Amino acid sequence: MQQIHINRNRINSIEFDKPQITIPLDPGNECSFELPIINYGSPTHVYLSVSDTLRKNVRFL
Repeated sequence: MQQIHINRNRINSIEFDKPQITIPLDPGNECSFELPIINYGSPTHVYLSVSDTLRKNVRFL
């Protein structure tokens, strides 16, 4: 599982456990996955976005 670490090494740092992940998708099927975000510093806002290429196929819940 991929995890995202905020403020772990220093203020405003963002680290990922893995440099990239592969999600197997079959045409016509849905797939869901979690991206845990762990903040080691003071409260913050995190904004997620998707590239224009994927925008019609990805949704954040």
